[in-house]
Amino acid sequence: MRRLRYFYGNTEFFKRRFDFTGIPTKILIGRLIALGIYAAFSVASQYSLMATVIGLVILYAAVPWLIRATMRFTARNSKFGNSRFYFGGTTKESYKVFFLSILVYIFTLGRLCCINLPLKAYSAI
Repeated sequence: MRRLRYFYGNTEFFKRRFDFTGIPTKILIGRLIALGIYAAFSVASQYSLMATVIGLVILYAAVPWLIRATMRFTARNSKFGNSRFYFGGTTKESYKVFFLSILVYIFTLGRLCCINLPLKAYSAI
């Protein structure tokens, strides 16, 4: 939270600054839920391979929803001057993009991932 407030507060655009107005308790609750899911997954994976596979499938299916929820939370708690941001993406759209990207990856046999390697090397300079 402090990191976001620092970066948003020091980002100026047309002589106006960004601001992050998130409530720390909501962020803490979200992190505690994530920690609980991680702990449950870790304990279940020690006892059963089937529980591990089921947990991975559930987690994989929840990724688009989690990404959408994170983007929505960040947008709603960000403002620029007196204007608040809004994220209008739906859960259906996020699943559509997620599975479409998987299909693109499968049909191109992962060849597009090699494009990022030179770009990452260039951006590190």
